[in-house]
Amino acid sequence: EAVVRMLNLNEDKAADAVAATPWKVLVYDNHCSEIIYPLLVLGQLRHEGITLPLFLHKDRQAVTDVPAVYFVKATEENVKRIADDCAHQLYAGLHLNFCGGIPKKLMTDLAAQVVVTDTVHLISKVHEQFLDFVSLEHNLFTFRQAGSFVPCHLPNLTDDQAALHVERIVTSLFSTVVTLGVAPIIRCPKNGMAEHVARALDERLRAYFMRTSSGSGSRAPFTSFQRPVLVILDRTVDLAVMVQHSWTYQAMVHDIMKSDSNNVAFTQKGDEGETKHSFDLDDERDWFWAHNRGKQFAQVAEAVQASMDECKQARKQFDQLRMRDTDEIGSVAGKTQGLREFASSLPQLKEKEKTVNMHLKIATNLLGHINSRSLNLFVPVEEAITLGTVDKREVAELLGKENTSDEDKVRLLLLYLLTKEGISPNEVERLEELVKGCLRADAVQFIKKIMTFTQRRPAAAKSSQGQSTGLLSRLSTVQLGTSNLSDRLFSFVQSGVSNILATQTADLYVTRVVDSLMDMKPTVPEVEKYLYLDPKIQGLQAGAIPRKTTPYRNAIVFTIGGGNYVEYQNLQNLAKKNGKNIIYGSTEILTADEFLQQLDELGKAMK
Repeated sequence: EAVVRMLNLNEDKAADAVAATPWKVLVYDNHCSEIIYPLLVLGQLRHEGITLPLFLHKDRQAVTDVPAVYFVKATEENVKRIADDCAHQLYAGLHLNFCGGIPKKLMTDLAAQVVVTDTVHLISKVHEQFLDFVSLEHNLFTFRQAGSFVPCHLPNLTDDQAALHVERIVTSLFSTVVTLGVAPIIRCPKNGMAEHVARALDERLRAYFMRTSSGSGSRAPFTSFQRPVLVILDRTVDLAVMVQHSWTYQAMVHDIMKSDSNNVAFTQKGDEGETKHSFDLDDERDWFWAHNRGKQFAQVAEAVQASMDECKQARKQFDQLRMRDTDEIGSVAGKTQGLREFASSLPQLKEKEKTVNMHLKIATNLLGHINSRSLNLFVPVEEAITLGTVDKREVAELLGKENTSDEDKVRLLLLYLLTKEGISPNEVERLEELVKGCLRADAVQFIKKIMTFTQRRPAAAKSSQGQSTGLLSRLSTVQLGTSNLSDRLFSFVQSGVSNILATQTADLYVTRVVDSLMDMKPTVPEVEKYLYLDPKIQGLQAGAIPRKTTPYRNAIVFTIGGGNYVEYQNLQNLAKKNGKNIIYGSTEILTADEFLQQLDELGKAMK
């Protein structure tokens, strides 16, 4: 809504005002393109009157009869380019929108440059939009701050570097809170990066609330009755979730196929060569994705098969109706009516077939990765690790197995080190030897060090009914040689694993923390020591602030150093179960390999 309002020159557009929408040019930098891309496709931009979306730092022709909406980050380079556009009088007027705040110095520099060229009149308005974050879904956001785990743990990080890291996080988190229009209670663990971010955010929100309440701010004071709790956590509270394999559809598409900004791109091999695909995955425009993204992969495969059968059945009914004699139907009018009804539903059927075919391709590609990487072998061992029932010989055997990837081996070892109690130094040394030479192996060095002062947190997964290691291994028997995609997926569905992989797991550690804070239950004892900050209360120290005594209906959960879809989906399951609303965000949404790269960098820095 905030982005749409910005595109309409920061005015609310009436529902029936589409025809009156003025044509505009949208100019943005790389940073803000990442904010817009997951929200609005080209057709939606045109619906808001945007005829040309253009990059700020590329050559652009003058369009002197239309206004331009600028959406950029406040930097010296961007301000200089905006001043140059004014000097060349590219557009009828410039509506400047900065995704975060704009420092006074940059505003002064811009004013000075447009005064020199006598083009002040071209700047219509300047807005601080507080949109310095990327909204991937209704309840999911990220700051896309690459490498955000590393600065929290580098041994040679300077105070200035640490302060800059905190400032970047606080700026984006402040934007998120302001755009949501809420005044949260802030909770976080003490003595860590989370506390630094929480205190800095609390200070900034206090100043903002004072400005808005006095009428000097750009926005009205917050009036939401149901104040949410904002839970800020360091990634180190649960590292295991970042390396364990997941079998839910959305998490697998991201982790295995490396989806980015709600788009997945891959190459499909067939009898006629390779075909490149790129698909947008939007829960508001894709009914299949909205309904199935949080389900187990086997359930998704069954859903694809069922949807394909429905489409085939609809086509079959049409063919039967077309070929039947009018005597069988009763009259020409009856047959005509049936054909007319089918014709009216044909566009919806074609759209459904297109969507199902897209997910057929994605699911088949995932199935190929499962087989080529022998991921089915890791499932029972990883589950046994999280349950605390693993035999260490199974771990060693799988780490030494050929035809498995370096990434999967290192992930298995890290999961074992992070969750298994009482591992002897000799055992650790033997297991390390098995991954020696593997890519990202230095990640183990960092985990060994951090585990000397970090509590191990078992995932506490519930055992699934009828789980069988032998049956899981049957995944490898699914043959992918056939060129027919539906045959490949159907073989998987028929292989008997659909009832095996649908494992129900208990709440992850972060989910248990959030549940305890929202319901004010001592289910996680350490949350009693969490810092409590209320930015709406002025003049009191944190320890003297009166605390909320009723359970929260809404929560914003933010992790510093990376998050993933596994954690997001686990929190959404809690929200659905308890009838609450939970928004999840992180400095970046990471695949396991991206997280391993950061651990590996830290491990090398320790040498």
